[in-house]
Amino acid sequence: MKKLLSIVLVAMMLATACLVPVSAEGEVQLIDAFDFDSAAVGAISKNGSNVALDANGIVINNYFRVVDSMSKVVNRYGNNNAFRYDKAAGAEKTYPDNSWVPFSAIGAANFSKVTTDMVISYDAFVSDDDGGSVALFNQKGKASNKWGNALLLDAFDDAGTARISWKNPATGKYQSSTLRVNRGEWFNLALVITHDAADTTYANVDAYVNGQLALSGIKVYDDFFNMTVIKFQTQNACPADCYIMMDNFRAYTGSELKSDAELGLNNGAIFAGIQESAVVNNAFSVRLIGAVDALTYDSVGFEVTATYTEGGSAQTKTLKKATSNVYTKITANSDAGIAEYTAEDLGGQYLYALSIRGIPATLGEMTLEVKTYSVTDGVETVQSIYLITYNNGVFVSLVEA
Repeated sequence: MKKLLSIVLVAMMLATACLVPVSAEGEVQLIDAFDFDSAAVGAISKNGSNVALDANGIVINNYFRVVDSMSKVVNRYGNNNAFRYDKAAGAEKTYPDNSWVPFSAIGAANFSKVTTDMVISYDAFVSDDDGGSVALFNQKGKASNKWGNALLLDAFDDAGTARISWKNPATGKYQSSTLRVNRGEWFNLALVITHDAADTTYANVDAYVNGQLALSGIKVYDDFFNMTVIKFQTQNACPADCYIMMDNFRAYTGSELKSDAELGLNNGAIFAGIQESAVVNNAFSVRLIGAVDALTYDSVGFEVTATYTEGGSAQTKTLKKATSNVYTKITANSDAGIAEYTAEDLGGQYLYALSIRGIPATLGEMTLEVKTYSVTDGVETVQSIYLITYNNGVFVSLVEA
């Protein structure tokens, strides 16, 4: 196919205090990638998905089973769909009859018996808890300790945050993370599963939230066999309507976290990071970094909507810019000198950028909604949406919308 984007061999530079990336790095063997982008929006049919994933002794099947009637596929943005399960106010049963929840199982063997190190990851969203916990990774075991090694998202506190916890079946006690997940925000959960060749009675699991280690030393024992990836864990009467969503299930070999680009998955134009300058004369600049997986698009771009308060009134401004130029690397000035980032470092094959200069640093809190998109044959497709918050020119947070 003809290359449509043009590679610019000159690196870009911006005086910056930091780069906030959104990607990982490395090379792996992909076992499976599963999302809902090709699924029809609406209630999930009962035909299901029952897929053997590889020929190396690792079998992951039954992604979904008929147990939850309110399950459906919803649209996140552009062509990006996600699985959603609703629990209505007052509902007590975890699984209403005749519907679906995410479910994944290891065939005849469990993680401790499959000696291939691997990573399982997926994106999750919890609008609110049902008065109890949400199961993130459980292996079903013997009747006396059915969910003994459950990895849970605890109930949200008054500030809208929740810890990740693991119940150790050997002690019956819970170990909790210091990292917290925010109510109503997407987060990525990655489980790095490794093995001790000298002891095949268990596998070790390290849990990462948004790329940061949350819990380590979780053990999956040889009498556990099924793995559930996300569901409401309790049968509490739900205090209000709530729902969970999942997207972008990935399974691959190795023991390091990898980006979709490194897994060879076609993502179009994705958000890769942001840089900001120091505040000078009550103004600052930002540079948005996008990563793209190929040169086959007509163009790639950003659409940025800024919301802030000025003179006591809410203000909104939108900037949309496309380009056909991409880069192989970027550089940035910092107190430590010049730092260089390649496209591979940021999860893509090529990079593109948008600089926004002269942003007033006197407006208090400002939120940038950043959409990345690609254009093919005149058709524009949004591939990611992120929210970035600044307070008087100082970076505060970056979350996926």
